[in-house]
Amino acid sequence: MELFAARIASAIFFYAGRKRLHKCTEGDPDMSGKRSKVEVRKEENLLWVTINRPEVKNAVDFDVADRLGEAVSQAESDPDISVMILQGKKGIFCSGGDLTKFHSLRTEEEALSMLRPVSRLLKRIADLPVITVAYLNGHAVGGGCEIAASCDYRLSLPGSRTGFIQGTLAITTGWGGASFLKEKVPYTTALTMLGSARLFSAEEGKKIRWINKIVESDEELRLWCSQWAHTGKEVIAAYKQTLRTEQERETLAASVDREVRRCAVLWEMDAHHEAVELFLSKRKRSTGGNGSKSR
Repeated sequence: MELFAARIASAIFFYAGRKRLHKCTEGDPDMSGKRSKVEVRKEENLLWVTINRPEVKNAVDFDVADRLGEAVSQAESDPDISVMILQGKKGIFCSGGDLTKFHSLRTEEEALSMLRPVSRLLKRIADLPVITVAYLNGHAVGGGCEIAASCDYRLSLPGSRTGFIQGTLAITTGWGGASFLKEKVPYTTALTMLGSARLFSAEEGKKIRWINKIVESDEELRLWCSQWAHTGKEVIAAYKQTLRTEQERETLAASVDREVRRCAVLWEMDAHHEAVELFLSKRKRSTGGNGSKSR
């Protein structure tokens, strides 16, 4: 009874104190006053990581990837953190890679110069010694879905849609998304999600076990995450190492590397560049000149 009472008291303390936020330097403007592309804040045992490029639907460029890497390092090293939550700013999770930046990469080798570093980032997310949650607080397409697939769990707001749309641009997933996806859903489900290149509603995603839970608010997400509030980081790390053995981690990493190379081969082909140019041209007309697109 004493242990039970202590847990109840601790839970009450957790919720009463959750608004005491500890902001990290990544979440603040830098010394030049520029807005950070990734915001990071610590809230009790939670590390909130927010992609902050809403003007381009939170698309990933090299700077975003570097900043996410810094957040991953914090999740690795901070003994207080047991859950890392990835989300996007202003109602969009992530639209994938920023093709307005990456379309200049034309050859296989040039594509690999982008695909490999980001795939290494996603492998780090998958290997983190904490619970990782993709909070789909808006649409996640292309590489945004790959980021979500690298996480342990995917929780979604009701109106969010997700889709591995890379096929519409004549390429495959190139950050490891297919390799991570096949861990999360059955083979035929993964093949349908990847091969159809279509968008799935939150309800569809939950039905096929891609989405773990649909939540209505940040508060409901916090409540769901509270199940790990009193589990030590060492315990979570040990269980994750047990559930995915060293051999399985090596097999997954090798699968991601093969996936990256296959994407790079397709990236170099004319079909991909023509598809991107067509899309950017349509987007530029529809937005009055401010086009942005994911992969």
